[in-house]
Amino acid sequence: AKGDIGKAVESVKETLAWRKENLKDLKFISQNLSMEKFVQIAPEGSERREKLEKFQELVCKGFIESFGNLGCPAYIFRSKYNRLKEIMAIMDAETVTQTMLLQNEIGFQVCARRTRETGKIAKVISIIDFRGFSIIGKTMDIRFVRCMGASSRKSAAIFPQLLGKFIGVNSGPLLSAVIKLGRTFMSKHNVEKQAFCPARNIHKR
Repeated sequence: AKGDIGKAVESVKETLAWRKENLKDLKFISQNLSMEKFVQIAPEGSERREKLEKFQELVCKGFIESFGNLGCPAYIFRSKYNRLKEIMAIMDAETVTQTMLLQNEIGFQVCARRTRETGKIAKVISIIDFRGFSIIGKTMDIRFVRCMGASSRKSAAIFPQLLGKFIGVNSGPLLSAVIKLGRTFMSKHNVEKQAFCPARNIHKR
């Protein structure tokens, strides 16, 4: 709860422990700000590198360092082209969750630099295009949704002010149940920042 000193202390301890545990990876990300380059930190041919390369291949996303008037970074996901079942077939839940957290670190570093440069707090905008999303197809896997929830809850402690807004576009009525389910795995803090555009054919405009 907001104003809970005890919870704040626990969040700080969790953040310090995670950063200490992943010090080498976080230092590389801070210097390069790229998951594509981060993949190369793992030895060529190693299992870790193969999994990271597959994650980059199977999750359709884009990263914009400067979006909107404040120049906030933005992640854009295209649900239609994600192959979540294939990801979960080759990666365990812990690795998927950790990869998501490392991606958040890129946004955190960009926001920190932008905030220092402008004197205004910069936060990440996350945009998901649901066009072509299928509940029963390759684009959906409940295990991946659980990983997103785990990442969301941990991010609430490690990156409490990172997410500015989550925006869903091109979402049809069938997605309401999936979205409702996904919210049960996410932190309340992040659920409150969600918004959905009522238009369902933005791609035609």
